[in-house]
Amino acid sequence: KAELEKLRYEVEAAMKQADEQASALGKIQAKGSETSDRLEEVSRKFRDLQQDQLSETTMLRGRIENAVGERQESMSQFETIQLLLKEEQGRRAAELASVSARIEGSGRRLA
Repeated sequence: KAELEKLRYEVEAAMKQADEQASALGKIQAKGSETSDRLEEVSRKFRDLQQDQLSETTMLRGRIENAVGERQESMSQFETIQLLLKEEQGRRAAELASVSARIEGSGRRLA
């Protein structure tokens, strides 16, 4: 009978240990599942962030290309205006020389 009691005690101890291990395993599985869920959430957020950055980069590139195009157009217009101004200055200088020559000629005739 003592041997039977010892055997029952060992079986109960083994069952208790098995229950504790099963409980610990359940907790580990729950933590693993929780960690997996968190990892999926972080991965999703990372993909969303990458997509947002790609969209923003694409938008900024478009703005930069537009600004460069506008600058080039402005520079071209500026160069055209400079050329027209130089032409006008040349015409006015020629007119001034012509008027000066006439005044000088008139002054000689009057003298």
